[in-house]
Amino acid sequence: MKHDDIVLELNKDRLALLLCHKFGDMGCWSPFHWVVQKKIDDWKQEETAHLLQTLGEESFDNLKDIKDKFTEASKSISELSKEKSLQIEKTFEFPIIKGDGQYKCTKGFIDLIVHCRRVKIHHFSSYQNNNPIEFVIEIKKEKDFDDFGNILRQIKEYREYYNTYGIKRWTSQVMPTNEEHRYGNSGKDFIFCVLSTKIPNSIKSLFEDEGIMCLELDSLNAQD
Repeated sequence: MKHDDIVLELNKDRLALLLCHKFGDMGCWSPFHWVVQKKIDDWKQEETAHLLQTLGEESFDNLKDIKDKFTEASKSISELSKEKSLQIEKTFEFPIIKGDGQYKCTKGFIDLIVHCRRVKIHHFSSYQNNNPIEFVIEIKKEKDFDDFGNILRQIKEYREYYNTYGIKRWTSQVMPTNEEHRYGNSGKDFIFCVLSTKIPNSIKSLFEDEGIMCLELDSLNAQD
């Protein structure tokens, strides 16, 4: 499969299937299941007070309205498929640029950046993890792994450069640049990946030992 053929397969549904495991167990997560499960007359005073405090300026006419909305939200989240369990935005061929004007330097182009976050409706979520994750992905053909050392060097070089001060990064609605947690020193909010139709197991282990996540389209095709 050619590079561009792989790109054409990477719609949001397939990306969600490839990346969702990094968010933990899929389900219907909320501290407010009791709103759905209990009758309003059985709500405890402290529960109701905490609920109303949490809702703040969110507009509801009465407690029944809250219960109805939360019941609908719980049902919607519970019925989500894995393909629809993440908010996803993506961009291809993103330039790695540092500096401005005469000091502007382009290191290279990232094949694909994907921003992911759990789906959330009225305090019910598809995953417990609320932190968005940026996946920085290099796309390779199977044949490219005949020279896997070159791929490894490229990704490690980009990762080192990407984690330095002054690098311009892509911003999206899923992961705005003004989120405080985004560019910490830990680097845990972005993950470098290599993606192909299939990656040899021995090479896959080598990449994963280097902290590079391996993504295989064949793993999805086997499920279809």
